[in-house]
Amino acid sequence: MKRPVGIALLFVFIIAIAICFDVVLHAASPETAKNIKDLDNTNKDVKITAIGKLAVSKENDALNALINKLKSEKENRIKIKYIEALSVYGSSTAVQAITSMLNDPSPYVRQSAIVELGYFGYDESVSPAIGKVLENEADESVKLSAINTLKNQKNKTAVNALGKQIGKGNKRNIQEAAVNALGGMGTEEAKAELKKYEKDALMGKAVRDILNKKKK
Repeated sequence: MKRPVGIALLFVFIIAIAICFDVVLHAASPETAKNIKDLDNTNKDVKITAIGKLAVSKENDALNALINKLKSEKENRIKIKYIEALSVYGSSTAVQAITSMLNDPSPYVRQSAIVELGYFGYDESVSPAIGKVLENEADESVKLSAINTLKNQKNKTAVNALGKQIGKGNKRNIQEAAVNALGGMGTEEAKAELKKYEKDALMGKAVRDILNKKKK
């Protein structure tokens, strides 16, 4: 009866050692720990410097700190710095955190999030999120940034979202931007979407000009 107990104790001991090793292995470096602490500094320059350093540390503790502090940050300028830092990581967790900023009250923050998300076309969640912005966004500059980002996505979701902007009754510059974005994609799906608007009263000529250029 003693042998099974001894084996069990040995097993527990091995697990404990493995856990301790994992904690040590993934513990934040002293420099990262200091930078995380500086995120609470009332001096904005110190905080911004810390954000920049955490962006390149690529440690899990740094990533988690950036995400958590972004959620509670009140100042738009600092939020944008957090968004830019998270963009360096490029992980799905970082992308999700940036995507959450598409609902921020500030158009500057929303625009920053859109621009940074443009670097992650491989993430399938990006195009639907940007497409939703186009549907509901009132700020013209933000909409134009969203159109420019979708132009580089080159997937069906992006094509559909851009197409809706042509025939939605938007301002002419928004419609023109959507037409040019689809034209710039150069995919068959984008061409098919453009053809729907060849006879559009406002955008028909611009659409035909782009399609004719593609034929040459």
